[in-house]
Amino acid sequence: MASYRFFLDSNHVWSFLATPDTEPWLRKFASIFRLKKNARKCAGSIVFSRKISIHQGCLIEPAVYPKLLGWNLPKTGWNEENFKTLQFFTHPKTKIVLVTIGKPLGKIMDLIRMGQALYPVYEKILVSGGLPVHSALLEKEGKGVILVASGATGKSTCARRVPPPWRALADDETVLIKNGRHFDAHPFPTWSEHLWKRSQKNWDASKKVRLAGIFFLKQAVRDKAEPVGRGQAAAFLTQSACQSMNRILMRLDKRKKRRLQQKIFENACRTASSAPAFILHVSLTGRFWEEIENVLE
Repeated sequence: MASYRFFLDSNHVWSFLATPDTEPWLRKFASIFRLKKNARKCAGSIVFSRKISIHQGCLIEPAVYPKLLGWNLPKTGWNEENFKTLQFFTHPKTKIVLVTIGKPLGKIMDLIRMGQALYPVYEKILVSGGLPVHSALLEKEGKGVILVASGATGKSTCARRVPPPWRALADDETVLIKNGRHFDAHPFPTWSEHLWKRSQKNWDASKKVRLAGIFFLKQAVRDKAEPVGRGQAAAFLTQSACQSMNRILMRLDKRKKRRLQQKIFENACRTASSAPAFILHVSLTGRFWEEIENVLE
């Protein structure tokens, strides 16, 4: 049975497993995240299948899945969240999540499902104080900064322009994990690279850098970094995180959506208090990275 280890830190570890009918799908998913094969099962495991027979909370095929997975799964009491493109089944007595991804509908739908399949991962990140942000992630000498902006505002362009020793780790999404008083930043995929460009690019989400600064991009004729207050930074981060999570939030019922949006706001406030924040005015040909270096020094 195909099994891969999804690791962010010691508190965020999952085994991703696939029944035989979903092994090619999970193999592609693993390649995008550079996941390594995993012989050990983690307490938190997500199992992908084309079809899992659960009706009114009852596991209809208890003889098949426990034998396949090596677990004694509960036979009743399962809860379902239906995203239409896939379904999640959870149970209060186990950390195992069963996910059905439906019949094959082409590469685009497979990639859409991959982005939404991370829902249990995002939920735990939010519950533990973390935050997904629609941003580029830049790193220099072990310190990370995020360039926060909506689509077509310049994140990817800035990521391409930074010179060594700066490195661009991500250009569309960064996941922030709370680590004591600071946050660690992890690069997450740019799904549009695979959706529209047929790219083979991949990202190592296990790589982390300490968040040293938050920069909200604004197009300008001259490069300049201006400090922004914590309240405004928290509002901007909340908006960005909701944008990053939209593919999942739009599928949740109103109660669950409201609960996660509340966590996003709370975590955005903590994030804004953990690192300095700035409005970064960026020109087409300027050296914006020098402005970042100046204010962080």
